[in-house]
Parts: sequence; C-alpha cells; structure tokens
Amino acid sequence: MLGSADTLLFEGFRLERGGLSRVDQNGNVSPLSLGSRALDLLRLLVERQGELIFKDEIMQAVWPQTVVEENNLTVQISALRRILDRDRLMAAVSRRCPAAAIASSHR
Repeated sequence: MLGSADTLLFEGFRLERGGLSRVDQNGNVSPLSLGSRALDLLRLLVERQGELIFKDEIMQAVWPQTVVEENNLTVQISALRRILDRDRLMAAVSRRCPAAAIASSHR
C-alpha cells in the first residue's frame, strides 16, 4: 500500500525520505538502520512493485551520473535482504534483472 508522496507503506514497513521503519500491529514504529543507496533501491522497488526493472535502470536510479561496479548493486540487495524479515521475498528474475520486485511470501 502506498502512502503520501513522501511516505511509502508496505507490509509492515514505513519508508520515508529519512529512512525505513518497521510498523508493528499496534502501530508502533521502530527505525531500522539502512544506508542511503539501499534506501534508494528499496524505494524504487516498492514504487514499481510487480514490474521488471532492468539492471541498467536500477543502476541509473540508485547511482545517477556515477560509474560504479555491478557488485555495488549486489551489496545493496544483500543489505535489504538482511533487513526485510523472513516473510518477505526479493525476487531475482534472470541475470538481466537482479532485483525485480518485493512480494510477500505466504508460508
């Protein structure tokens, strides 16, 4: 579920310009530690949930006008995986699109 333009709400998380927080069932908010590039990546993935996003597009959105190695993307994806709990799934769809969507896995 998307919130205001500055706040994105999705599956127990609150993503704002200033950071990511976990929101429990009672509405209590707990800030989570996450770097700015991982936040940019997460914002992109949440805003375009369910869409295929090509690696070049991700690199341009997260590192605009900057040349970086592809392993930087892998590092940021790993950071997101560590933060999101076991009920979340970051889908990888082929080597052309290392991070395509965030979806809930119902076990």
